[in-house]
Amino acid sequence: MIYTDNSYSIGKVAELLRVSRDTLRIYEEEGLIKPARDTNGYRIYSDEDLLRFISIRFLRMNSVPMSSIKDITRPGGEGEAIEAREAERGRPEKVRERASVEAIIRERIEAEKREALRHRRNMERLKLALKYYEPEGIGEPCLRDMCLYRVSEERGDFTDTLKDWFQMSSSDEDLAMCYLCTHRAGSGECSAFLVIKDYELKAVGRRDLMREDMKLPLGKCLVRRVFSPEPVPSEEEIGITLGLAKEFSFVPRGDVYSYFTCRHDGDFGEGKYLLELCMPVK
Repeated sequence: MIYTDNSYSIGKVAELLRVSRDTLRIYEEEGLIKPARDTNGYRIYSDEDLLRFISIRFLRMNSVPMSSIKDITRPGGEGEAIEAREAERGRPEKVRERASVEAIIRERIEAEKREALRHRRNMERLKLALKYYEPEGIGEPCLRDMCLYRVSEERGDFTDTLKDWFQMSSSDEDLAMCYLCTHRAGSGECSAFLVIKDYELKAVGRRDLMREDMKLPLGKCLVRRVFSPEPVPSEEEIGITLGLAKEFSFVPRGDVYSYFTCRHDGDFGEGKYLLELCMPVK
């Protein structure tokens, strides 16, 4: 015969599964497995038990809780009781059992989808952040079409915006990508708020944050990355950016946006904050 039911000691099963004996005892305590006992009270596992361990291991590897695994695998004679109830009730119990098992597995599938999305977003966030820790092209101007989305209240105090960052990033992981932005209007009035770039929101699939009423379509902008002793730009840096705009024959529209990207504790003199200055031009 190709199949004969063998018996195994707890030590042999632990060696075969590469788990500790304590783990096997926990499985038994949780009702996942029910080995037989010999005349001396020692546990005796069968080939049928080993086959059950295949399901147990697979489900545990996929983070299915032990209580759910018990419902799925039904160890220790419960199958016979179910069959008896089926005969009495015309099989509704079997239908309910199968539906329960399917629900558990579908729930795990959805959980894994959420986890996969979380990992994808983490990867995108890290890739987006990486460029800010590679300070190349500092001070060099470039021309970009910029669109920002304001995701917090407009404040008159930069510190209040900093507090907003901690509050909002705690409630939504994607909002950890917010930049602390200062806006100096042509009139000289200053304010601060949190912004996210449109392409970064697209990268993590968060179009729900791209609200039209919060959109800042800056259009064509002269953009510079600079080190600053403060998380807001100095008048000197704003003046340099303004001069570069005129040098390239651009006409500044009056507003200046600056957002803090990261802090460098390396050897950059007094300029430990890396800012991105954004000056809309025409």
